[in-house]
Amino acid sequence: MQIQKITTRYSIYQDRLSIDGQFANGEIVRLWLTYRLMRELLPPLLKLITPQAKTEAKAAILAEWALSHARSRQQSEKPVSPPAAGAEKGSRQSPPPASCLVSAIELKTTPKSVTLAFKRWGNHPVADLAFKPEHLRQWLSIVYGLWNQAGWPDNEWPDWVKKMPTLKPDDVIVH
Repeated sequence: MQIQKITTRYSIYQDRLSIDGQFANGEIVRLWLTYRLMRELLPPLLKLITPQAKTEAKAAILAEWALSHARSRQQSEKPVSPPAAGAEKGSRQSPPPASCLVSAIELKTTPKSVTLAFKRWGNHPVADLAFKPEHLRQWLSIVYGLWNQAGWPDNEWPDWVKKMPTLKPDDVIVH
């Protein structure tokens, strides 16, 4: 199933990133991503958004990264929220969101999008999340802020990303 809207957070108790994703039918899934998995995912994603040449195109890409970073800091969308305990949907109670530890992420790229296919243990598909290039930059900016909040080593991140101002832990982190 394709995720339509996400909220990305860091859990200090789990020492993991979580993505709360909402499907078109309103169902919510919580995906847990470990540091190990994120370290494997970052290089190919960063390669897709890293400027390759020292030209005007590089300056434009860096400006787009800065704009994406600024948008991630000022995002005003309402976060994806799991249903409240005891919340009713018609005459039935809404179940809590499905939650799973992601064990693998398959990366699918086209010139116009990047899709992350999340899989749980045993290579079972859980959900897909597609990004346009500008949204991928924005999400990676959010991830970088959370990465810093977690205190994880940032040697995977290129210098041009590290030069951007970081998110404060109390900033709203929504995509």
